[in-house]
Amino acid sequence: MSPSPAAPTVAVHPEATADPRTIRWVVPAGTFDFVGAPRVVPGALQALLDDGSLSAIAVEPAAVLTTAGVGNPLADPAGPDPTTDTSETWHTLGGPVRRALLAALADPTDWQAASSLDALPGAVLAAAVEQIIAGEVGAYVRSHGGSAQLVRVEGSVATIALDGACSGCPARGATLGLRFGRAVEALCPGAEVVLEENGVPLLLRWGRR
Repeated sequence: MSPSPAAPTVAVHPEATADPRTIRWVVPAGTFDFVGAPRVVPGALQALLDDGSLSAIAVEPAAVLTTAGVGNPLADPAGPDPTTDTSETWHTLGGPVRRALLAALADPTDWQAASSLDALPGAVLAAAVEQIIAGEVGAYVRSHGGSAQLVRVEGSVATIALDGACSGCPARGATLGLRFGRAVEALCPGAEVVLEENGVPLLLRWGRR
């Protein structure tokens, strides 16, 4: 009998975050069907939580956040204090976390959401839009005197309201289409974005056709 084919390896890329104890591991969009803190993670990754190497794991639309535990048992006892030197913490912890994460990503269906709310239809798209609004695209809107907020998610369609200087602006199509539309599509392939002003949806839509 021939051996079963190996599961495909999911590519991950580490990024620093505002919290030096937390690393964002970028994963392909659509890897998970939920967001938030998982109730169950597979094998070695769970072991790192159990022994205190990690204090938290959270799922984003296209990333996994891992936070180092204060008493990291993998730190070198003769090295710098891992409770204050975060570079030393991730110097020793990065390799084991990466290996455990890659193994855990072999079958993302083994991950379980902390609650049914995290896995509701639209939860991932809503989280993606909120992430985009809080990030560079939202900052671009705010720099022009406007603001953006998620109004609702229905299926694969996210409705966003632009207020302030962006409301009624002739360039809002370019703003939403080239920035929000592409950013949402990158995190949630197949999703669409529509614009709403004063509670009235406009005939402007970007994304999958």
